[in-house]
Amino acid sequence: MMGRISRVTGPAMALLIVCGSLAVPSATGALGTAGTLDPTFSDDGRVETDLKPGDHDLALGAAVQPDGKVVVVGRAGGQGGRAFVLRYTTVGELDPTFSGDGRAFINLSPGDDLATDVVVDSTGSIAVSLTASDFQQVGMARFLPDGTLDPSFSGDGRVVTDFRPGFEYAYALVEDNLNRYYLGGGVDGHGGQMAVFSYRDDGSVNDYFSDSGMRTANFGPGQDSGYAIGVNAEDGVYIAGPSRTSAGTDVIAIARMSRFYFNLGLDRAFSDDGKAVLDMTPGYEDVVDLELQGRKVVVAGEANRRIGLARFNIDGTVDTTFGDGGVRITDLQGNAEFAQAVEMQPGGPLVVAGRMSGSGGRMLVAHYDVNGTLDPTFGVGGIASANFTSAWDIATDVALAPDGAIFAAGSADSDSRVAVARFLAN
Repeated sequence: MMGRISRVTGPAMALLIVCGSLAVPSATGALGTAGTLDPTFSDDGRVETDLKPGDHDLALGAAVQPDGKVVVVGRAGGQGGRAFVLRYTTVGELDPTFSGDGRAFINLSPGDDLATDVVVDSTGSIAVSLTASDFQQVGMARFLPDGTLDPSFSGDGRVVTDFRPGFEYAYALVEDNLNRYYLGGGVDGHGGQMAVFSYRDDGSVNDYFSDSGMRTANFGPGQDSGYAIGVNAEDGVYIAGPSRTSAGTDVIAIARMSRFYFNLGLDRAFSDDGKAVLDMTPGYEDVVDLELQGRKVVVAGEANRRIGLARFNIDGTVDTTFGDGGVRITDLQGNAEFAQAVEMQPGGPLVVAGRMSGSGGRMLVAHYDVNGTLDPTFGVGGIASANFTSAWDIATDVALAPDGAIFAAGSADSDSRVAVARFLAN
């Protein structure tokens, strides 16, 4: 059994695989310096949304539309737990042109249902990954730009699949250049395995990926959890997360597999057997998010209660040109610091979001250059934060606006309310 989803309930190790290289636009100027909260967004750069007073509401994924509006998904209280999709305007208000009041809900079962990640495609449609029925099923929903479910996707805009009996979940979502969706998560078996689930653009199971639309990766007898996913046309699909070793410690684990049915196995060009692991530091480690930096893999998150980053080469070896011998650990001298998400700015710099100590816990945003050095022009020594309450505030995802600004989304007041902050960037 999986035990927990790190983004939801505690410290995590995020993983990033980022693609592309362009010039980054500026979101600074007269408004303020990089790393400060943007006063054009909800007056002070912060907005909280209480979907149902007294219940636990938290954001798990965020994406920014080409027009600068931000879409946030997660879990709301009520009816055992409902998936939600919120859209905010560029000034930080719930967007009334989306579902009438800026809010849409999906209730799939009497049990716990949650939206875990979101992708906005070139047409403006909003695709959402789902975990349903108390972590027994996975699926997707797709919304039109006006907030109605898209009937061209699985007939009614949503699909739920029981890929394998027992415990299963989807936690991350990406779309490839063929408009196929890949969900990163996990299933029961062998102590818990990483899993990739795939759907076509019409909501049918992608049997071009495998007969069932699912493939798994197993690292050992302990629990392997898939929290992060990435895809590119050259190399295929990456799935990553923490792996519990036979010694009872956690290591960073990542697997690569082809997107195509005719090559069902793991890609042996990646670390000989398609799987790579890294014990970044003694103590607890975890992995939650994933993208591509060129064709290299950057991991980021928690390294024994500190922020950790590391980078792998395309062949699965550790890239010693990054950080200090392939690893960069940032110690802010707090009692619990970690990254929950990471994104790449055009040109290669990395933006990390998570949690840092102080005032009960604050949203963290850190800015690193392409090789993992903190950017001294951002915030204070490369670190910025947003404090919403005296209780636990945390960023669980990060997204970049077209003007370069940084959105951090998560929860405030110990998962009582959805929280979104917008920071100015370089």
